[in-house]
Amino acid sequence: MADQPLAPVIRYLRKLTAPKGNIDATDAELLARFAAHREEEAFTALVHRYGPMVLAVCRRIVRDAHAAEDAFQATFLVLARKAGSLTQPELLGPWLYGVASRTARKAKIETARRNSHERRAVRVQVVEPDDECERQELRAVLDEEIQRLPERYRVPVVLCYLQGQTNAQAADCLGCSRGTVATLLARAREKLRRRLAQRGIGLSIGAALAAMAEPVNSGAVSIAFEQSIGKAAVLLAAGQTQAAGALAAQAVALAKAVCKGMRKEKLNVPQTLSACSAIKGSLACATGWRGFVR
Repeated sequence: MADQPLAPVIRYLRKLTAPKGNIDATDAELLARFAAHREEEAFTALVHRYGPMVLAVCRRIVRDAHAAEDAFQATFLVLARKAGSLTQPELLGPWLYGVASRTARKAKIETARRNSHERRAVRVQVVEPDDECERQELRAVLDEEIQRLPERYRVPVVLCYLQGQTNAQAADCLGCSRGTVATLLARAREKLRRRLAQRGIGLSIGAALAAMAEPVNSGAVSIAFEQSIGKAAVLLAAGQTQAAGALAAQAVALAKAVCKGMRKEKLNVPQTLSACSAIKGSLACATGWRGFVR
């Protein structure tokens, strides 16, 4: 996946549709501009850059269109609150993946609670085709198992398989060699293979991970949606929570709940996390929760 021939084409197409003036800006630059000046265009550029991955994660976990959109919006509202305190901006993608996974799981639980009485009253179930249903189930299981991976394995998986970076790009981001990234990815795939086998699932992990990235490459987030989240983020950063409620009220509530949970997380980072010293500090901060936020 990381070195597949289509990757340059996909990146070029996304570059063509990126917000003007922000194509070449780094994540660190965009975060700094938003944190310092509440710059809407900078935040919208981040939504454009990471929105497809975040939306795909939310859809895989929640499997309810409206709840997935709420979780998607909430993930970026959390980013708006935390933009000024992220200590490893080069690992923003893995951090957002962690936030999106946690937010989507919370949205799934809350949606199930809201709809439980309706399911009892109306026993109607929409049945998906078996193959599509199985694919969605598999992707949800993979998300769960990726989240369970140790940081040193999870981060390269997110960078290369879910963000579409090459091994060389991931190595540059992590400050290690391309060979180290390849080794970490191989070990991550083997861990995932064993864990899925324990759950009675046997498949090609590489192909399954590649399939998970397909929604990311499709550019499923509309420009209007990106801009609406950018506006809400600016209002939220300015303390205008009621105005930010122009987005779904459930999304705002989810964002508050996730931020509250993040504040309660204790920063207990394992002492030995990676195969090389350059990765050690970075991966200790890339869980989505531990160490990444001051």
